Amino acid sequence: MEKVFVFSLSVFLIVMLASLVYTQGTNVAIGQNASQLQTLEFNGFNWTADNVVDNCTLQDDPDNQQCCGASTDIGNANYIRVDFDKAYNISTIVIYGRGDTETQTKDFLVHIVNESGVEVLVYDNTCCDYGNGIFTIPVNDTAVLSIVLTRPNNAILTVCEIQAFQTMEDVISPSAVTVTSTTVNTTMNGNPNAAPGMFRHGEVVMLLLMNILFLLRNI
Repeated sequence: MEKVFVFSLSVFLIVMLASLVYTQGTNVAIGQNASQLQTLEFNGFNWTADNVVDNCTLQDDPDNQQCCGASTDIGNANYIRVDFDKAYNISTIVIYGRGDTETQTKDFLVHIVNESGVEVLVYDNTCCDYGNGIFTIPVNDTAVLSIVLTRPNNAILTVCEIQAFQTMEDVISPSAVTVTSTTVNTTMNGNPNAAPGMFRHGEVVMLLLMNILFLLRNI
């Protein structure tokens, strides 16, 4: 009976911790105030900034799916920004660019405005391959007021969705297992196209291994 209890408890802990590894916090960007320099009008559709916070991540056929925002300016001062209703502790920002072509999104920059009102560069796409047009940017649990995308020296900036995932500690109950994000260099020594939900919490992985060892020793 004791071995059955140990087995059941270990399985429960492993499942719970594994769920934390693959779970992100809430996407707090949905429905927030979005703006851009000048809205692109093309093919009878206004590519408004609201489209980048509508929880629609379709990006493979933007002209027909009409799910993206786009700013256009001959003076090359384009921006698309999301201003939150308050400062949120953000662990990860995910940007969805056009999936059918890189010509309207490639070489974009991402700045955040922190709770002190200081604008900080957290990602520079000029360093990286465009890939599938989905970019996951760790920001190390920073209190964020705004996210600002720019694309210097280009007349159009197209973004299909901007997501901002709240820090896990702000989402899970204080009585639950606390997960602390490992520090990642946001100047992109890592993979800029890593999919949300990949292993980012070294401490959780260690706890999983410890539980597996405990299980093996007591069966």
